[in-house]
Amino acid sequence: MALPQPDFHAIAGNFKSVGDQFRLCANLPTYQGGQQVLDALHGIARQLQEVNQRLAGLEARSSAVDSNSMEGMTNKTVTKPDQQLEPLHALGTNEGIRDFPGTVEDIGTMGDTALDHISQELGQPTVDNLTGKNDDV
Repeated sequence: MALPQPDFHAIAGNFKSVGDQFRLCANLPTYQGGQQVLDALHGIARQLQEVNQRLAGLEARSSAVDSNSMEGMTNKTVTKPDQQLEPLHALGTNEGIRDFPGTVEDIGTMGDTALDHISQELGQPTVDNLTGKNDDV
């Protein structure tokens, strides 16, 4: 007596029917809404990254302002032209300003470009802005 054998054509047909039904799941409102939710979450994630970047910038600026307050008080005590100055920090990075003058005497030898660089790093008007000069003219 022969044992019953599986009907592979019937199995294939049933798998095709099941596959067709699963494809129709894409038409369900909850599935379509799920994509909208995912898109919204991706948008929120991008916005959070922007907020984190802004907070990091504010943190650097706040630290620079604190540091510059302390260094500014120290620099106000300088009484001799050759006495060392404490370098101030750039507001955007909280790093020491590149080419900051070492002494009061050095300030007198700095050109407009160097002074503009320091002013920009400190978030202050540049020499051109103060004198009304415009490079675009």
